[in-house]
Amino acid sequence: HTRSMKVVDQAAKARKIETVLSYAETDQRPLEEYLSKVKQNMPAELLSCVSFAVDDVVLDAHPRFDLALTELIENAISHHSGEEPIAVRVTTDVSPTDVTIIVEDNGPGLPPSEFAVLEAGEETDLEHGSGIGLWLVYWIVSRSNGTLSVQVSDSGTEVRITLNRPDSTSDV
Repeated sequence: HTRSMKVVDQAAKARKIETVLSYAETDQRPLEEYLSKVKQNMPAELLSCVSFAVDDVVLDAHPRFDLALTELIENAISHHSGEEPIAVRVTTDVSPTDVTIIVEDNGPGLPPSEFAVLEAGEETDLEHGSGIGLWLVYWIVSRSNGTLSVQVSDSGTEVRITLNRPDSTSDV
């Protein structure tokens, strides 16, 4: 049953990737609009582990950027181990031209092999990730004309997504 549920979950993520790839344009929306979708679609017990400290900023991003944020948060929660309570923080670093959304956790850290596959841009028989969730994030960020970086330390994983900001006069 557990394996079957994993296959169903992977198939759902594959459908999301198909949806993501069908959009070529970006939208200019407030970050809070994307975060509202994340909060609406995430179970309360998971959301209770997440803190949000973000700036009021407009992004130029893929229309389903919320899926990337949801995936990163759910990954951080589901892969947490240890005795410490799960803690995931979503913050921003804003400049006049771009915004970096930072998702950090206190988990065991993303294995280097998982992110190395994304940096290479392909999977092989010998080098591949354990799932397609990070590919979903990768394609959304790519379609948003953004960059994705991961930093792993003893205290957890920090994922940074940097996106362009539209003209600052359109900020909310």
